[in-house]
Amino acid sequence: MKKKSFLVLGMIMSLTLVTPTYAANINNESALESSTPSSRAEQLEWRYWYYNGKLQKRCWSITYGYWKTDWMYV
Repeated sequence: MKKKSFLVLGMIMSLTLVTPTYAANINNESALESSTPSSRAEQLEWRYWYYNGKLQKRCWSITYGYWKTDWMYV
């Protein structure tokens, strides 16, 4: 009888000591974004104007703020 009661008591104690644990839900994309620097493509814009009646264009870097090309005829 003592063996049974110790066995039952041991099973009850083992069940009460085990608590469920849940893994944290981590968004991997946000973790990567915060830890690594983001690289973006340079933004360019073509500017047009008429010079002596002829259309010309020139490439402007919006990202860095300078002209990428000289004026050229279209």
